[in-house]
This record gives sequence, C-alpha cells and structure tokens, in this order.
Amino acid sequence: MATIFTGAVNSNWNNAGNWSGGSIPTSTDDVQFNSSSPSCTIDYGTGNNECLKLDFTGYTSTITFNYDLTSRGDVTLSSSGMFFSGSATLRVGAGGTQTLTSNGTTLGVTLALAGSGSSTIDLADNWTVDSLYIASGVTFIIDGGGNTITVLTSFTSPAGNYIIEGNGTGSSSITIVLGGPTSSAVTWDGTIIGTNATLDIDTSGTVTINNVECDGGTIKYTSGSVSCGTGTLTVIKGTLDTGGMGTTTNPWYDVTSANSSQTVTLDSDLYVGNNFTVGGSTGTVIFNQDTTETIYVAGDLIVGSGGGIKGTATIVLVTTTSPNAWTGQWSSAGPGGIVQNNMIVYSCNSRAFISGTQVYYEEGLLTMYA
Repeated sequence: MATIFTGAVNSNWNNAGNWSGGSIPTSTDDVQFNSSSPSCTIDYGTGNNECLKLDFTGYTSTITFNYDLTSRGDVTLSSSGMFFSGSATLRVGAGGTQTLTSNGTTLGVTLALAGSGSSTIDLADNWTVDSLYIASGVTFIIDGGGNTITVLTSFTSPAGNYIIEGNGTGSSSITIVLGGPTSSAVTWDGTIIGTNATLDIDTSGTVTINNVECDGGTIKYTSGSVSCGTGTLTVIKGTLDTGGMGTTTNPWYDVTSANSSQTVTLDSDLYVGNNFTVGGSTGTVIFNQDTTETIYVAGDLIVGSGGGIKGTATIVLVTTTSPNAWTGQWSSAGPGGIVQNNMIVYSCNSRAFISGTQVYYEEGLLTMYA
C-alpha cells in the first residue's frame, strides 16, 4: 500500500509526521499525493529523498524541489492542475524499466536520467519538461511509443559517454524536441544521440548548441533561431538533416568525424563555419548524400593519417561568397588520409592553401578555382 503525503505537521517531505505510514519514504515505498494532499517541499533531512513509485493522480497543490528526489519506480503526474517550483531535479532511471505518464502536465523542474549501466524508460504519453539532464550511466534507452519529450530550457550531460537511444524502430523510437512553441531559449550540450533516437530543433525561440554528438541517430532542424558558438559537432554515424539551420551566416562551428569505417547520411547541406576534421588512424568515414547534398567548409579541412573521407556528398571549400573565396588550409596527417569525394576548392592561385608537404586525393572530381 502506498504511503500518502498528508502534511499533518507541515509541508516538509522529510518529516515522518507528514506521512500516513508515520515514517519518511524509502526507496522501497510507493508514494502517493492525492486530491487531499497539501503543498510539499523537498528539503534535505536525515536520509535520502527517495521512493519507489511516485503517483500524483488527482493532486492540485505545489511540490517544491529544493533538493533532488529519486523515484525508482513508475512516475505519474496529475491531470488536475498540479504545480512545480524549485531548482532541483526529479531523478529516474535507477530502477530498471520505469513507465512515465505526464497526463498532459508540464514537469516544471529538471528530469534527470540518473541510472547506471543501461536503463530503460517507457513513455506512456508525450512529455514536456523544463530541462532534461543525463546525469550518470552509459546508455538510456527510451521507448517512445510514438511519443516525444519536449525540452524547454536545456538538454545537457557532463562530459563522457552519455547516450540516449530509442528502444527500436518505428513507434519504439524516441524524438527529443528542443524548444517547442512556448520556449524562448534552450541550450543543448554534451549529449549523444544514439540509435533510433531523433533530436529535432523545433522552437519559436533560440537554441544554443555547444559540444554534441550523433552516434547512430538523427539530428534535424525544423524551425527556430540557432547559435552554435564555438562548440563541436562530432558525427560517428547516423543522419544529419540540419540544412535549414546551418547556412554560411549561421553554420555549425567545428565538425569532427574521425571515427573510421562508419557512414553518415546527409539529408540536407552541411555548413561548417570553422574546421572539418575527418578520418582516423585507420578506415575511411563515408559521407553520403540523400539527393544532391553538399558539405561547405569555411575553415580548415583536416584529414587523418590512415583514414580519409569518401562518399557521394560534394565538399566545397569556401569561406565567403560574392565573390567566392576560401581562407582555410587543407592538411593530411599521412598517406592514408585520402579525400575521395567530389570537391571544389576556391582561391587556389592566391595563396598556399596546402598545409604541410602534401595532401592526397583520388577517384573523385577535383575542381579548383583561382
């Protein structure tokens, strides 16, 4: 039986007298906030703020997150008009497979995926959260069931291998929407978009992107203003469909695809505002176009020592247009660093554009303009 928050003494989660069972919930206790439960404040007490299932069905008051709360079971929000405040997080993902049900209520605090190893989250419906944070672990597998998570403020994780994946193709895949119709500004930093996961930039406001990665998933642009700053987009494999976002005046900054023997599919042109680093010590990264896509590089083209780049996408080295000119450098770390895509290079006669003693090109069509 669930322990119910009664607030008989005060609003503090960590007061045993506020709970129907007479004790503060632990990680093995199901917790319920019903229509009679008053406002609750999560403050740090003598123990951890934890529970198993967390059920807000019928709750109409405010829960304040001054400290993190960890749920190791299913989470159900109220459809009756509950409210959130505070700057801490609701942490899930530490209890194996968990089902999250929003009932159309926006989670007004950060949702933290905070398990270890590989954890699975099932979405029962669409979720809107203030922020989404991958706090720890290696891979979080989300079964979207055709549903989405819309992030209003930030989608971040610390440095490291923090991956969000879909649980399968079709309706089992997951889409993370950055921004949404009510967001004015959202930040994306540090997370990896894995297999069967889509990151969709679709906002009425502004998205700021720092260091992010695509490893088997899809990154796409639908709408909104985007600022890439000086961060790096690392592409291991997957699909990029961000042409409406990246232009010669608003491109990605650095793009790196040094992991060899993988394929990247371009569903739109790719604009690189600074350096494009491709190929590793072995193997060759493949950039294929969906139809007639082009990679525009304004800065340096840096090719690895034993693994270059090939594929059907055309590479254009150009810094400015009207007139077309390129001020970057083309370098190769070794004889295996071969460019095999069709390539167009501008301003070849006006300066030394090759860095080092030589670069390597074969098979494609190389066009050079003075």
